[in-house]
Amino acid sequence: FGRGHNPINWVSTTDVARFVELAVVEPALRGETIEVGGPENLTMNEFVDVFRAQAGVSGKVGHVPLAVMRLMAAVLRLANPAVARMIQAGVVMDTLPQAFDAAPVWSRYPSTSRTRLAEVVRRDFVELPGRAPASIPTLGIERK
Repeated sequence: FGRGHNPINWVSTTDVARFVELAVVEPALRGETIEVGGPENLTMNEFVDVFRAQAGVSGKVGHVPLAVMRLMAAVLRLANPAVARMIQAGVVMDTLPQAFDAAPVWSRYPSTSRTRLAEVVRRDFVELPGRAPASIPTLGIERK
């Protein structure tokens, strides 16, 4: 959705889970707010490039113009508020700053992991035990 040029901080759920674990077991973290971020600020276009490279897929990427997204969100607000909110979230992700510098939290909590998107794609989509490579969901893109 949108242009796909806005950097967004991508964080692995595994990395977030490690911070949740720390918050539960470390008494010093009671009442603390920890801003968790991932090691990469990637645009949606870069995200797709990493996914395609790791999963061995190719295909054309299309973009829904922001004006169309805004119009769709407004029109769908009454008919389907949930979809309208998702479209509006896409507008926000494409237009407002989403980058984050996680280095300070990593220096404060060095035992936490910093999982890059390529590793997540390999682990969760490519190398899943029992999943044949041809069964990877391609979302309209073709295997190389």
